[in-house]
Amino acid sequence: VLVAGIVNGAAEAPPAPMTALCWMGVAAASIAGHMFPVWLGFKGGKGVATSAGVVLGLAPMAVGACLVVWAAIVWASGYVSLGSVVAAGIFPALVWLFYPMRRDSIWLYLVLAAVIIWMHRANLRRLAAGTENRFGRHAKGPTAS
Repeated sequence: VLVAGIVNGAAEAPPAPMTALCWMGVAAASIAGHMFPVWLGFKGGKGVATSAGVVLGLAPMAVGACLVVWAAIVWASGYVSLGSVVAAGIFPALVWLFYPMRRDSIWLYLVLAAVIIWMHRANLRRLAAGTENRFGRHAKGPTAS
């Protein structure tokens, strides 16, 4: 995605509208392809790592800060899903803070965060019920799987 952005000029701020659309299309296809792979019956991952990789070239400080927050939450709580949801949720604010030249495209980062949080809806239900698995161990309770 970074290469596509550089080749098409999206790494410049602000990119030309059609160039930005090309970059967004490559980014969306990459994330959607990992979330909904055809060869796995449209059942893939939740898009966290792929999304981080997609935006790493455009907002490396924001991705780095999110990684630190994610690691701290996973270390403190044991819940990878909680770390992922919090990191996704704070990412648009970090882009806004660290990259004022990208504020006109903040909607893209908000949509990306919303999609990641939506993909974690079952995890959030299990967290609320106390049945979510912790990193390296299963949840307590009879309904844990």
